[in-house]
Amino acid sequence: MAGEEEVCFAWFSGCLGDLDSSTQRDLFCDKLLRLDPVTLTRPAFTCVVDYFHAVNLNDHKLIRSGNVIVVDKLDPLGLEFFWQLVLECQDEYLAEDAMKLLLDMSYMSLSVRLKRDPAQLHARFVTECYRKLEKLMLHVNETALGAAVSNATKTLTAMAVSDLGGLSPASRNSCIQHIRRVLVLAERYICSIEEQHPSPRSLPPHGSSFTGTPVVLYVTCDSIRMDVNLECHSNERLGVVRGKIASCARVSIEQVLNLSFGEGSNSFLVTGGEQDNRLLHTIGVLSHTTVTAKISSSGAQLKEDYRQL
Repeated sequence: MAGEEEVCFAWFSGCLGDLDSSTQRDLFCDKLLRLDPVTLTRPAFTCVVDYFHAVNLNDHKLIRSGNVIVVDKLDPLGLEFFWQLVLECQDEYLAEDAMKLLLDMSYMSLSVRLKRDPAQLHARFVTECYRKLEKLMLHVNETALGAAVSNATKTLTAMAVSDLGGLSPASRNSCIQHIRRVLVLAERYICSIEEQHPSPRSLPPHGSSFTGTPVVLYVTCDSIRMDVNLECHSNERLGVVRGKIASCARVSIEQVLNLSFGEGSNSFLVTGGEQDNRLLHTIGVLSHTTVTAKISSSGAQLKEDYRQL
């Protein structure tokens, strides 16, 4: 039965272009948005996303800019379904994909016109995260809601977790999952915004304001025969890592051209300073990761200087 459903969703995705806009909308609203987000499968998710894009493109809430889909009007039809997916879906990978879509639709893929007032957009997203936590609190302990709403997310979350003892194991696990995913989504939103901030900046990203897990990077550079163990932490900015490597090599930070974290197909390439505000943990860097540096040397003196260190 499950196999037949997957074939059915793949078929509906394939025939999307053959349907007129009203049929696409009816199928999307009456059928796809009524699917159970808890047990949604990958083919079903792909089908929902395809129709989500098609229907909102027809409504001009989304527009195409080359090969990229851009949000031209806030609150595209069906966005709430992806919030439900983020909170309720049992498949962690699908929940991750739903988070990415929400981030794109909430800020990352907004048109230039909509991004003219970023503070309002940020407040709007954070308010929606609060609403999700408030709804959870209504289920857990309605009397505590009024006081909790005015407090910080940390307090709200702590109250929710502390009041879970009276719930059944299944309900308790569900509530914890909802809390965790809302906070993960909020963290990723903040990190995504901060990563876009042009360098240099007077204030560091919020996530780098405290020391993370210790990380040791094994840095190599063939051009100057450099091999060094670099002590960092998981909340370190890539710009700081570049600066440390430049200091070890006795060059300016501008001469550190590329950094490749990891090896083989799982490596992550950083070019110049374009991602200086990203934190190490956001690119999946673990301790004892190999980093291959490409450094521009201004002459033979650079190599000689490093050999004398």
